[in-house]
Amino acid sequence: MPDSAYVVPPTSGQGLNLGIQDAFNLGWKSALVAQGISLPPSLKTYDEERLLVVQKTLELVTESNNK
Repeated sequence: MPDSAYVVPPTSGQGLNLGIQDAFNLGWKSALVAQGISLPPSLKTYDEERLLVVQKTLELVTESNNK
């Protein structure tokens, strides 16, 4: 299971936004698995779906703060 702890400068609340988005992503998948609608391997798609978003956001925030 991934961890949603990012080291993000506090500008514009991006760390909070990423954490909420990650929780939502894992929450709906977990609910479907718990209801038997989806299989546990669907939880493994987190990295594929979220990692690039997180990386790009961190790059943008860091670039913005270095100006």
